[in-house]
Amino acid sequence: FIVLWIITSSCAAISGEFAFHWAGFFLQLTGQLCECTRAVLMEMILGGGSQSKMDPLSYTLLLAPSCMMSLLVLSAMTWDDRIPERLINCWHYLVPNTILAIVLNLVLATCLTRMTAMGFLICGVVKDIVLVTVSAVVFREQVRYQQLYAF
Repeated sequence: FIVLWIITSSCAAISGEFAFHWAGFFLQLTGQLCECTRAVLMEMILGGGSQSKMDPLSYTLLLAPSCMMSLLVLSAMTWDDRIPERLINCWHYLVPNTILAIVLNLVLATCLTRMTAMGFLICGVVKDIVLVTVSAVVFREQVRYQQLYAF
């Protein structure tokens, strides 16, 4: 019932959207499919909700090389000669960003040892609601009433 409610509300939030593009819709759909698949696979590996099969640190250590390889392939496909120079100029932003990314992956893995994939994804929906609310209230981002009520 909860999943059906989320899907219905999401469809209501985007109907009649002024800046709707099908390419963006399918990109979001693909991203959500990948995120759901990742959460279910993480639950299977980490044993969420029951006795853990693998600890979060080992899981992150196991997953990091494959993620790095896929990012290196994509980086090679979009390489720009200014990247090394920008890397040197922006190192003070990249180091904390890297540390936060590692901590985030550890926190996500730890969360999935304590909850199910469905609970994890519902938390993601709550996070999205908070982000939209903050952007509307703090940054004065325009949100239509239809989007507000559907979200």
